[in-house]
Parts: sequence; structure tokens; C-alpha cells
Amino acid sequence: MNMNLDHELNLSLTPGVAGRLAKHSLLSEAAPTRERVVSTYFDTPDQRLRRERVVVGYRKSGSEWLSSVRRCGRPLHRQAKTAEWEAAAEPGELDFSHVEDESLRALLESLRDELQPAFTTSFTRSAWLLEPRDGVRIELSLDRGWIEAAGRRQPICEVELDLVAGGVADLFSTAGKLQTELRLHPEAANKLQRGYQACIDAPRQAVKALPIATDGQMSTIAGFRTIALACLRHLQSNEQGVRESD
Repeated sequence: MNMNLDHELNLSLTPGVAGRLAKHSLLSEAAPTRERVVSTYFDTPDQRLRRERVVVGYRKSGSEWLSSVRRCGRPLHRQAKTAEWEAAAEPGELDFSHVEDESLRALLESLRDELQPAFTTSFTRSAWLLEPRDGVRIELSLDRGWIEAAGRRQPICEVELDLVAGGVADLFSTAGKLQTELRLHPEAANKLQRGYQACIDAPRQAVKALPIATDGQMSTIAGFRTIALACLRHLQSNEQGVRESD
């Protein structure tokens, strides 16, 4: 099981910009690794797992298939954690015996007969390990491919910066250096969220603001950051809808 707090930035880009990424000075001394990643996500017809913030899927990386179950923490919560369990498996065989959370395993077993493929992501990942200064390591991944759901396709063309060692400020510093030569755009929705959106053949709906987790023990700075980040997420979540519809 892996339980951690993720520190990452997701940025979208156009295919033309993606073609120039490898020539950026930050990547000039790093050799990329490449792999094909195909993932199929399962849910009930009424998307019960989505509401429970549980992700069930199969991922093929190279020649290996992995079964994955993930329970996501509540967004914007200071103690939000993601618990994940993975095991080697054959595609389509839903086996939850490796899930250590008993209540979650019981939920999945009760829904077993209702689970069906919801959508698939298929992309090529090129990854570079960057060391912008001593003690800092950041993995930069370029994903290019497709999300497929209900006979519809959406392109994937995005960069992910994942902090391996160092401080969160190093992520933003690295993103800023990339921005000096490349046009990158902050991406609020990840592949999972975009996949679910692709399942719905309906006009995009406005995203409402979520409750903000604050308490009397927080410092003024911590409270401000929490509220500001909630406002920023609210703004970004509605950006595409504002651009593409009325």
C-alpha cells in the first residue's frame, strides 16, 4: 500500500509546443524514458465509486498489467491523503483481496456485479528526471494520447511535474523556467476527471464552490492560503466551460 501526500503540477500544452519540449534547456542533459500506458477505469452505471471518491482500474505499463484501487482524500482538506493498493493481475478480473481497508473492500465486493468499464486512457509517456539544483529532483512527464468513453475521444497532451526531493517552491520555480520558452497552461482537471466528463453526453455544468476546511487552530497565513487555493480551484474548474459554452 502507498499512502502519501502528492506534490505535483499538471499543465496542458498544444501538440506544437509538446514537440519543442525536449529541446528546452532544462531537459538538455537528461535522457528520457518512454512507455505506453493503457488504463481502464470501472464504475457502476450510476457512478457510485465516483461519489465515494474511489478509483478502480487496470493499468498496462509495458507488458505488465496491474490492478489498482485508490481511495482519494477530500479536496482542499489539510490532512487529505490518498490510499492506494496495487497488485499484478489479468485485465478484467476484479480482485479486491489485496485491499487492506476492510470497509472499502466490503463496499467493492457488494458492488462487484454492477462494475463495468467506464472509460479508457491510452497515452505514451516520456519522462525526464530533472535536478535543477543540489538536493532537488523533479520528474517531468509528457503524456500524449487519448481518453475514450462511450464512443467519444478527447486528446491528452499534458505535462506533469512531480516532486521527488526538495520543496514545493522548486516545482513552481521549474514550471516558471519552462514557461520562459514554452506556452504551458495550468490544468485543473486530471485524466480521471476528464474521463468521467467524457462519459456524460451533456452540456458542461457550472462547478459550484466546495466547503472549505478551516478551524480555529489555523494561523492567519494558513487560513488565507486555504481560502485562496479554494477560490483558485473554483475559478479553474469553470474555465473550460466559460470558454466553450454560454
